[in-house]
Amino acid sequence: GDLCAYSPDATNHKYVDGDDPDEEWAASTAGYTTHDIGVLSNFRNLRSLKIDTAEYDAYSESNAPLSGRYPFLFNFSLLMKLSIGPPDDADRGVNLFCPCSIRWDLEDLRGLRFLKELHCNGSRYLSGNIRSL
Repeated sequence: GDLCAYSPDATNHKYVDGDDPDEEWAASTAGYTTHDIGVLSNFRNLRSLKIDTAEYDAYSESNAPLSGRYPFLFNFSLLMKLSIGPPDDADRGVNLFCPCSIRWDLEDLRGLRFLKELHCNGSRYLSGNIRSL
């Protein structure tokens, strides 16, 4: 199945910080209501995962980016399509900013042997070498 993880529709909400979060972000959002993104790991047969990290969306003004490492996001052995970042909204004429601080390495993709599509838009903490795959 497919699963899309979007920001909660309220201000002062965020997802639980991952390992090694952006310290400035963690401090400034310490009082926010947190939501557990770890429940995604229950969907073992996931084929497609889209993580929309847009700060501003034309249809809602929600802001709950991810910050840090979330190793479980790369443990879906049947995953075929992974998209991390704000959507390409050129058609709507909306300029989206990606405040997310997901820290990940291209080597994290090694366990995704069925991965056919990777869309990575605005991941400033992406590291690694594509040749390592």
